Order: sequence, then structure tokens, then C-alpha cells
Amino acid sequence: MSQIIVAVQEKAVIKASEFLEIEIPEIVLFTSDDADKRNINSIFFPENYSVAFNRKWLAYANPEEILISSFHECRHAFQWLVVSDKYQGNRQVSQSIVKQWKANFDNYVQTTGNIANDTGYLDQQTEKDAITFSNELLLFFIK
Repeated sequence: MSQIIVAVQEKAVIKASEFLEIEIPEIVLFTSDDADKRNINSIFFPENYSVAFNRKWLAYANPEEILISSFHECRHAFQWLVVSDKYQGNRQVSQSIVKQWKANFDNYVQTTGNIANDTGYLDQQTEKDAITFSNELLLFFIK
């Protein structure tokens, strides 16, 4: 893995964390045949407050994909802090959204890796929010 890829990944997690006013999650790498089969690039792990990146994916991902994935997982860290009542920043989230996020964290639907059949995964408010946030933050930094 190139030093550029590592730098992009680390800088993106730091910038997204600063933007969201959250503690920077630990960054870890993982290798998993199951994750490869389901096209899982990265994961937020609440139990150890870390963002994990798929080593194999990082080997061929372009910088834009890494930025989006980093922003996406940091948004999940933010969501988890809000749901856990541990968020100490200034961003406001409505109670109806917090309830939806909590339900999603409590009954999380994993991706199948097949976008055409991933409605359970994509219909979760946590995923909709993280997808929207990651794309908006990318546009913000590009401008």
C-alpha cells in the first residue's frame, strides 16, 4: 500500500472528525474473504471506536473512493456517539432521526454486496445519512 493512500485515508478521517466535532476514531486495517465477497471497503466498529479499512480494497481504490469511504465511516461514528448520548459537539439532530439511528444500530442490516438486492441495507436511515454526508463533504472539500 502506497504512502499516498495511507496519507489520504488518515487525513480524510481526521478532517471528517474535525468537521463533525468528534474524537478521531482509531484507524485499523483488516483482511476478510467475506468482506471481499460482499464488497465491504470499510467498517465503523463502535465497540472499540475504530474505522477499519479493507486492505485488499485499499490496494486498488482511488483517492476519491477512499475519501468517500472515510467520510462515510466517520459519519457512522458521529451517529453512534449521538445515539449513545456521548456526543459533545454542537451539531443538532432531531429526536426522530436519533430514534431511527438507534433502531438501525440495534437491528443493523449488513450489505449483501449486490446493490440491486440491498434494499434492507440501503433503506436504513444510518446508511442514507452516511451516504449523503460523505458525498456532500467530498463536494465541500473539492470546491
